[in-house]
Amino acid sequence: MGRAADKLWPMDSPVDPAFRPIFVIDLASDAESAVDAIRASVREAGGRLHASWAQSHLILAQRREDRKPWSPWLHVDVREGPSGHGGSEAGGSHVFARFGPHPGAWTGVVLTQIALVTIAFFAAMFAWAQHIMDRPPWAWWVILPCAIVSGGLFGMAQVGQRLSRPQMRELRETIERGVAPLRA
Repeated sequence: MGRAADKLWPMDSPVDPAFRPIFVIDLASDAESAVDAIRASVREAGGRLHASWAQSHLILAQRREDRKPWSPWLHVDVREGPSGHGGSEAGGSHVFARFGPHPGAWTGVVLTQIALVTIAFFAAMFAWAQHIMDRPPWAWWVILPCAIVSGGLFGMAQVGQRLSRPQMRELRETIERGVAPLRA
């Protein structure tokens, strides 16, 4: 646990500024063995988790009955070669995992942020044009609500991550338990 790769998202940190925290685990084995080990660990969870596999990519979440609006989804990729995050630099493979909200919620957050940035940008251009024409630049006031809503989204992400911390821990521990014998 004390490797640099594990410090990408320390599970005990009170606040993570990332919308989608990550962790990386370097392994001494090949990717196929790691995938098999993770599959076995998910099976051992006894149906508490929902897993979707596509070759060496896994999407892991709570089963539908246990999901809350803030429940995390864990996207896991098992790749050949070193991770470059401070683990083994020769041979082996690594697990790259990224937490995120439900894909539909994540899409909504991203599209909202894009819309807010676009609105703020055009408001700034319009306000600058008003200023150049010696008109009152009232369009500057459009940027403030955009910034407030954007900050609110960030705050909601932090609250959601805090509420989902036990579920995030369970998902991460499922992966770590599976690959523990294969660690570099």
